[in-house]
This record gives sequence, C-alpha cells and structure tokens, in this order.
Amino acid sequence: MVAGTTLYPSQSNVSDREWFSVLRDGKAELFVGHALKGRGVHSLFFPVARSIRRMDGAFIGAVQVGVEVTYIASLFRNLNVGHGAHLGLYGTHDGQVVARYPMSEALLGETVATAPYTLALAQSQAQSWIGWIENGHDELVSARRLNGWPLIANAGLSKGNVHSDAWTRLLWRSVIASLIFAAFLMLNVLTLRQFRREAILVGELEHRGRNMLSVVVALIDRARESTKSSEEFASSVRGRIRSMASTQALLSKTRWQGINLANVIRAELEPYNTAANVTLDGPEVLLTPKATHGVAMVLHELTTNAAKYGALSQQGGQVSVRWIVTAKHSAAAMLRIQWKETGGPKVTPPTRQGHGSSVIRDLLRYELDGSVDLVFASDGVRCAITLPAQSTIDTTG
Repeated sequence: MVAGTTLYPSQSNVSDREWFSVLRDGKAELFVGHALKGRGVHSLFFPVARSIRRMDGAFIGAVQVGVEVTYIASLFRNLNVGHGAHLGLYGTHDGQVVARYPMSEALLGETVATAPYTLALAQSQAQSWIGWIENGHDELVSARRLNGWPLIANAGLSKGNVHSDAWTRLLWRSVIASLIFAAFLMLNVLTLRQFRREAILVGELEHRGRNMLSVVVALIDRARESTKSSEEFASSVRGRIRSMASTQALLSKTRWQGINLANVIRAELEPYNTAANVTLDGPEVLLTPKATHGVAMVLHELTTNAAKYGALSQQGGQVSVRWIVTAKHSAAAMLRIQWKETGGPKVTPPTRQGHGSSVIRDLLRYELDGSVDLVFASDGVRCAITLPAQSTIDTTG
C-alpha cells in the first residue's frame, strides 16, 4: 500500500486481493469486483480498479476505489421500485453479486451464475432478457448487460406482487359472471405493463450505474495525470469523491426533484466557511439533477483552489458568490453565478492548465451548453458562470 484516502494498518498489503492479481497478470486493465467486507474499513463495498503501467507496458501498480454498497443502495432506492422488488449488479463472468438492493452481509455470497439470463447474456450478443424464473417461487426478472463493463443489471418482482392488484380486481368482479372475461383481459394488460416497467427500471439502473462508474474511472485517470506524488493523488481523489457523495446526498433528500443552488454552494464551502469569510447572495433557484452535478463539480474545484492558493488560504480572505436570473419569463432566461475572491495572496496566473482548471472551463460548456469566464486577477480569482434556462426547474424571488 503506497497511499490511500483512509487510514489503513501499517504495512498493508493487497497482493492477495483478486483485483490486484488480475491487473498484475494482465488479464484485464479495468476490474470491477464482487461485494465484500473491507479489512481496513469495515463496511460492505465493491472494488473498481485500474492498472498502472510504464510506457513499455510493464506493470508497476494499480489504483483501486472502493464504492460502498450503501451508496449504490441509495441510487437504487431512488428508483421507487415498490414493495417486494429487488435490484442488483452482478459480474458477467461468474455471476457474483457486486451490489444489491436490499443488501446485507448474509448476501455476500449470492450468485446468479446458473440463472437463465446470465447464461444468455454472457454467451451471446444479446443485450437484454425478460422472463419468469423459478427461484423457490415464481419471479418476473428483467436483466441487461452493461455495455463496456463486465456487469449485468437485473430487477426482479415476485409473481404475487406482480399480480396482486389484478387478482384483487378479479375477486370483486367474479360475482358477476358477465365480467369474468374482462377481468382476465385486465390481468394480461397489467402483466404487460409490469414487463414494460421492469425494462424501464433496468434501463435507468444501467444508465445511473454506468455513469457513476465512468465518472469514478475518469476521476482516477485525470488525477493520476495531474498530480506529482501519491499523497497529492490521494488527496485529490478523496476530495472529489467526497464532493460527489455530498451532491448525491442532497439529491437523495429531494428524491431527485431539484436542489436549491444555495445549498449546493454551502455544501462545497462548508469545510472552510467561517462567520466572516463567505458571502452568499441570490434568489431561490432549483437546479435539475444534471445541472446540480455539473455546478457542484465546478464549485468544488474553485473552492479547492481558493483553499490551497487563494482567499480561503489565509485570514482576512473573502469569497463572495452571487447569482441572478435574467429575463426569467422569456425563452432567453439565463442563470448567472459570480464567484469573486478578495483579501487573499497575490494571484499569479498558472503556466499550464491542470485538471481543476479544465473542469471549471469546459465541463458546463459541454454538459449544459453554458459558458465560464475564469480570470486569475492579481487581487483575486474571479469566475463568471452563465447557464441557459433549462438548467433550472423553478425560480422564485
């Protein structure tokens, strides 16, 4: 163990871990492991790891991020699948559980290796499978293979839950013989609707899971490129993952319905905020989930830069964040956010653009069709962010 975001026992060694041996032996460059209980952090998680190699291809190490199962469970929970349903991610090659909802330590050994959908998806070019399986009881399952990842996502619901509403209707209508046929037709319609609902749920599960894993891998790669030491690398990855987790917590509280911009700003500045060094001013603005992630990542990079080199790095420094919505009742409505630092050390413009500056300048332009004007003025960094109307779901004040 060279560096980590958590304190581990001295002389920790991970050479016996499956992910390390797979990457070391060249069997894969990207590894997603099954759920397990950590040795240093005693919670359920699954590893996402990537190898580090020299220019000649020689293996020199690996980077591994442990994604806690509780984090994935919060994503699954937000899908509102209803009582009696379960969702899961499983390895394509062995069917071992990677993440599941609901999840417990007793389910760590769960496998779907013999399930018909696992065999169908692993041994063919098929992308999805829907059908009934016998697993102690009849269960309707929809499964999909995640493109670019060694994972299968599935959603399952017992036969009793699938048909409960329909059978209740059938019971009440059975007293009238003329409506028996209509009740059976209704049962079929409800079953078809459930098939469609399962397919939609698995599609949303695939989208969220793939996005989350892609962001984690991209974060590791960019941090590895832009840091000079293992300590700096660990600090960079830790800060950005904590920012992602904080944003996810805000979205979970509102069930992905919209986040107050002021709360997003406060969450990023909270570790450095005192009664005198931060000023926020603006109307109530609710951001869409997509806009929330983008704005939070940019604010995290601005806050980190201010804490290391700018106004938050010394006493007397001030960060002011103000926002306004212009022409909000027209198609040209824009959200403008102004970040301004004063009272900090004299600013020297960087000689090269690192990962943080790249995120600030480019992310919102690509993700939300916005614009960012980042200025390294000698008396303090200034950043003007402009986002179109579709970045907000509601504005008052």
